[in-house]
Amino acid sequence: MDFVFDDKSISSMTARYHSGRREELLAETRQLVLEMSDELGFLLAETGLTTKGIGAMLAGAGTALPMALQDVIERRTMLSAIIAEGTLAPANITSMLHLSGRHVGAAIDGLAASHYRIVALVHAGPIGAEGLASMLQGSGRHVETGIRAVETRRPALADVMAASGLSPAQVSSILHASGRHVGAALDALLAHRQPLIDIIAAGVLSPQMLGRMLTASGKDLGAALDALVAGRFELEALIGSGMLSQRALSSMLYRSGGRLGRAIEGVREVREGLNGMIDRGVLDSRSIGSLLHGSGREIAASVRDLIAREVELAWFIDHEVFDVRSLSGILHGAGGRLGAAIDDLVARREVIRRLITRGPYSSKHLAIILSSAGSAVGPAIDALEAHWGELEALVVARGLDARLVARILRGVGSRLPVGLAAVAARADQLTRLSAEVGPARLAVSFHVRNTDRIGRALDALVEEMQQEAQRPS
Repeated sequence: MDFVFDDKSISSMTARYHSGRREELLAETRQLVLEMSDELGFLLAETGLTTKGIGAMLAGAGTALPMALQDVIERRTMLSAIIAEGTLAPANITSMLHLSGRHVGAAIDGLAASHYRIVALVHAGPIGAEGLASMLQGSGRHVETGIRAVETRRPALADVMAASGLSPAQVSSILHASGRHVGAALDALLAHRQPLIDIIAAGVLSPQMLGRMLTASGKDLGAALDALVAGRFELEALIGSGMLSQRALSSMLYRSGGRLGRAIEGVREVREGLNGMIDRGVLDSRSIGSLLHGSGREIAASVRDLIAREVELAWFIDHEVFDVRSLSGILHGAGGRLGAAIDDLVARREVIRRLITRGPYSSKHLAIILSSAGSAVGPAIDALEAHWGELEALVVARGLDARLVARILRGVGSRLPVGLAAVAARADQLTRLSAEVGPARLAVSFHVRNTDRIGRALDALVEEMQQEAQRPS
């Protein structure tokens, strides 16, 4: 049976232990997987698990990997029964058992012992299987304890959600990867029931924005909520003044977790500087939120870096290379490395201008391809320059629309060669479909989150469009 463990999965399985023997362990792991190929093939076929999922479950097994792999193989019937019942999908299981490593046997046993509880918990609501798996990600051998913790607190959690307006998706986002600490995280959420309700009711932050700020707080949720309550009026003043929108503020403070207090203090420190940039028309609230996305506790330093480079950023706008939205989109996610990211962008500004002048891609197209490059903007531009001839050929020689190519390669960054290969291999199909339905329709229909899966996403798009064309009008 054909299957492949990629290098990333193999590396994660051998991580953490005996790192000095890394190359030796990698070679041993590849040989071990080859020797156990029949058993692993049956495991994948019977359970629906993927090699990537198994790699995630066994991450950190190190020298105990042979035993850990055998433990999973011996429990394939157990895993098949859990998945066949239908409440938990293979992805849910690998999420809960992520990083089980050498303890994966005990983790699967705990999951099996808790299966009926899980079924009852999911069916009772309000948290579904996806949310439960998200909250318990990384529980490993402690998964049974985590299930019991959620089970006992479910009625109180349902009450908080109903009273506050927090959705299941927002709650699971806040509690994401709490793992074995999920009980303590839930207790913190329940203890802050009334302040949370008050903050949402007062319009300080919507449930959606609150969820973004507190995403993956996990075991630090108590400290994060304390900081939120203490900084409530500061946040209210920022939003009420019109200087920053809820969306911009929550983007800046995204995933601050237990460091939320320091992050709010940082916003307070640089408030006047931010206001000055907005007043001077250099940036607007939305662009600032995007540029400072995920800065968290480093927000004060990031804003100072931003102000110190105001003239350099203005050059791109004044010379009509990129507009404000394009710049903020390219540098989105740089976080605490915003200053270095701007420097990398500035150092390559003549390269960018030369590529735009050469065509056939406009500055808007480049901004789409470089979307969310963040701190990796330097390598992303270098990849563009190195492979510009291939990009050019897709439009000039193969007849593809420039905006469609840019949309497909959105956010590909330094992984540009992988994306280019995927597009080039399907260029004829895409050209034909563009003629039939229009490049704009294809661009809108294309969706991919993982740039390594561009080829797979393109195949799905081609198949979807072909099926649509065959349907009777």
